[in-house]
Amino acid sequence: MIYLFMAVLWLGVALTAFLMPHVKPDGPTWTFPNTNISVGWVALAFLIYNLARWWTSRVQKPTDRRLLRLVSRRSPGDEAPDPRFQFREGPPKK
Repeated sequence: MIYLFMAVLWLGVALTAFLMPHVKPDGPTWTFPNTNISVGWVALAFLIYNLARWWTSRVQKPTDRRLLRLVSRRSPGDEAPDPRFQFREGPPKK
């Protein structure tokens, strides 16, 4: 959820950086010093990054809760041991 919040925050920064020169032309410029690159481009990059992180964290969550309950209920002592994997006697003799 934090990634979605940060994406909205970066969207606000990008919109402000791109629209401020048009709204108030005599105001401060939202560019990096000694360049003509707008801060809005970096904010858009962070916006895309946070949206991607939010989307992937949303997709990775398990959707079938019944399967998780079945797996969590099983304990190692519930099943009888498999006789094929009893190695206490040593290797079979020929």
